[in-house]
Amino acid sequence: MKTTLLLLVGVLLAGAVACDEGAAALVAPYDATVIEAEIPAVLTALREGRPQDALEALLRLEAAGTLPDGALHYRAIAQMDLGQTEAARATWDEELAVHPGNGKAWVFRAEVLIEAGDLDEATRSLETARPLLEDFPAWSLIAGRLARLQARDADALRHFSDFLSFDPYGAEAAECHQGIAQAHASRSEPDSAARAAFHAARADELENVHRYRAAFLTRLIAQPEDLESLLGLANTDLSLYFEYSPRIGIAGDPRLLAGAEVPLTRLLQLQPDHAAALANMGSIRAEQRRFDDAAAYFVRATEVDPTAALPWLHLGRLKLRAGLPGEAIAAFEVGLASAGEGEQRGRLLAELGQALLGTDPAQALAHLDEYLLLFPEDPAGLRGETEALRERLSEASGTDSEG
Repeated sequence: MKTTLLLLVGVLLAGAVACDEGAAALVAPYDATVIEAEIPAVLTALREGRPQDALEALLRLEAAGTLPDGALHYRAIAQMDLGQTEAARATWDEELAVHPGNGKAWVFRAEVLIEAGDLDEATRSLETARPLLEDFPAWSLIAGRLARLQARDADALRHFSDFLSFDPYGAEAAECHQGIAQAHASRSEPDSAARAAFHAARADELENVHRYRAAFLTRLIAQPEDLESLLGLANTDLSLYFEYSPRIGIAGDPRLLAGAEVPLTRLLQLQPDHAAALANMGSIRAEQRRFDDAAAYFVRATEVDPTAALPWLHLGRLKLRAGLPGEAIAAFEVGLASAGEGEQRGRLLAELGQALLGTDPAQALAHLDEYLLLFPEDPAGLRGETEALRERLSEASGTDSEG
């Protein structure tokens, strides 16, 4: 009976606030995070993906008489994480009866209502939340889900895109790309199919990254000193920074570099002569414009494993930046001798070809031609420069013949 009454109160509040913006102004916003300092064990459990432990910590606080006002918010989150949709809905209604200005609670309530198939009430809950929140990306995520279910493709595109502007890398970003792909697939604009394919590919890419990340984290919980998992965890962040970001047309977020540095630092504490970790730390320092530190890491990596191509590539780039083309060319050549037929060889061929343009254009052309043979899609954008070089060499050869 109590739950039913609270549910009715929540519904009435939702309708009142959603229907009258003036009424919304009468509800003072409430932020549940003000109690977080009082529930550290609960927060830790939630952040580490242990919702049952979070619920038990809340029960201990309640039994001790130290449960702070606002803790219902975190109980509902734990219940949602456990998949207890009905219990979470009841707890959100109970929380909102006490704190009707809790905008985040209205958003999460909408999420459980969507799962229950109550789309009309979910709509009202989101409308209620909107004037109570400033920046809360989850609103856009949940609003995008709702719009897709209601076949409002234009709204879905807008909401999912808004969320991606806040978080282009997280697990929820994969959902947004998938939702955008589905919305484009149902439209008939000339570029809809291409846009749908692009976003579907980005969704798959992010899902794979987070799948690997979860696997590495799981292994590290059991084996905190597992070197392979530490390196793999760092590589998930570095792949998002160096590879994924350019594909979606944004600059890599420096926080990804900071995130990768944590497991790499631990790895190098355990094994100081780990060549791949040294090279990755060099890449991070180069992006942070700490070039002397970057060079030191790359040099150390080449000393540990002279046959590793990637450190030579990066060391060569740093030498070019320092105005030492001869040393750069030498580094690229050593790396090329060790590279196989994959991406690293292509990158070394491209760099070496460009570095030789001023001193040995014929050899530069040979390297650039091999690069284009290996990678006809030309990821470095060198085809035009290569053809211009070929034309210049051909003209020079003709002039020499006439002489």
